[in-house]
Amino acid sequence: YCLNRLNEIVNNLVVNKDKMQENINNSKYLFYSQRLLLMLVEKGYNRDEAYKMVQEIAFEAQTSSKNFKEVFHSKLNFLFYARETVELFDFNFFKGADIKILNLSLNEKRF
Repeated sequence: YCLNRLNEIVNNLVVNKDKMQENINNSKYLFYSQRLLLMLVEKGYNRDEAYKMVQEIAFEAQTSSKNFKEVFHSKLNFLFYARETVELFDFNFFKGADIKILNLSLNEKRF
């Protein structure tokens, strides 16, 4: 029953692309904070130090007219190669994430 109901909901889903873009813009791109945190840890920063750096950028973005990307570029861009910055802010990373999570959940072996 649940899968049939979910299938019905997904098949009848209406997506308003303009509203989705508006919501992304209103978020001030704070959703990139997760990726930045992981990239800083990969660069050798300990998790607490990286968290503090990301938290400061996110706070400034929330409390100013700048968005997360703009604050990042003014504060931490010097730590990254150009290709890393492009990778960090690649929105395609998030596309299909829900399908990936669903597939992992369905394929997970349960004991």
